[in-house]
Amino acid sequence: MKNNPLLQEIKETAQKGVAYWQGLSRDTKVKTLKISVGTLVILLAGYELGRWRAGRYFDEQLERVPRAYASENGRIIHIPKNSPAREVLQVINSSKGNASLRVTAPARVVAVSSASPRKDEHVILFDSPDVTSLFSQYRQAKANFLRSSKNFERTKDMFANEAATGKELNDAENDLSAAKAVLVENEVKLRTVGFDPENLEKLKAKTALLISDIPETQISEVQKGEDVKLEFASMPEAVIVGKADSIGDAIDPVTRTIKVKVLLANPKGRIMPGMFAKADFGAYENDIVVIPSSALISVEEKNFVFVAKSDEEFERRQVTVASARGENIVVIGGLAQGERVVSKGAMLLKGLSFSL
Repeated sequence: MKNNPLLQEIKETAQKGVAYWQGLSRDTKVKTLKISVGTLVILLAGYELGRWRAGRYFDEQLERVPRAYASENGRIIHIPKNSPAREVLQVINSSKGNASLRVTAPARVVAVSSASPRKDEHVILFDSPDVTSLFSQYRQAKANFLRSSKNFERTKDMFANEAATGKELNDAENDLSAAKAVLVENEVKLRTVGFDPENLEKLKAKTALLISDIPETQISEVQKGEDVKLEFASMPEAVIVGKADSIGDAIDPVTRTIKVKVLLANPKGRIMPGMFAKADFGAYENDIVVIPSSALISVEEKNFVFVAKSDEEFERRQVTVASARGENIVVIGGLAQGERVVSKGAMLLKGLSFSL
């Protein structure tokens, strides 16, 4: 390394430079430094000016590019024709399809009504003796409330005509308040075990009430008022048709199911409380709407698609889906056959729509 010619040459050149600098006068050194600093300042200024001009040029170019934007709280997305976003969007027509939208689940007979000698009410038997007792107490409390209400109105009228004392009116009012409190208490007890007292009283004679637990993933395929086919183990030869009377509004946190109440005519009294059956909801449907799964987006457990209203305008629309069929989704509400939906790039529109 000591005899390296290149290193030796560099060393000699450096020594000559130092010697030259030391041989200069003080004024010459000052002038040389000023020229060097000035040159450096000019170079830096030129560099910064070039950066500023380049940035301004690119900003102007970006401003000329049409930008996508949302309006109406994100419901409508506008994508200009020359926007780069158009390159990632693909729109197709929602297609026509057929599918079996059936849901089968076990069902249990929880109550059966039968005729009563009294025309204004009927007997209801439940699969639980405790519920039977609660309903009996409710009916008694309601009867007491109605009597107290009539007595109060009669006493108030008598008091107005000076035929009853203030104490009698006060007692009648207190009796009414107490009867109402007992009635409300019994109503709450019945609702706690899953029964609406008013609906129970509307239950027609010779009718069976069943409850079926439907998984939350299939509840969209069950419609209130639809026919329900029931097969009882005790009557394997018969398929009896009932009606979906109501759909619960709460999900069981443990089983992740929703209770659906089914009403069934029971003219011969063959259906009894506590019986089990297989409930078959839905049927084979024709002319349903089918879209690719890539067109569907979900936000806060709600499903949406983007419908192309024109070449530049897309509408966010909530839809109800029934089930997946491979790479396709069956839509049972919110979208008509033939409507154009975004099948590719829906996630881009989602970001524009829900970022507001």
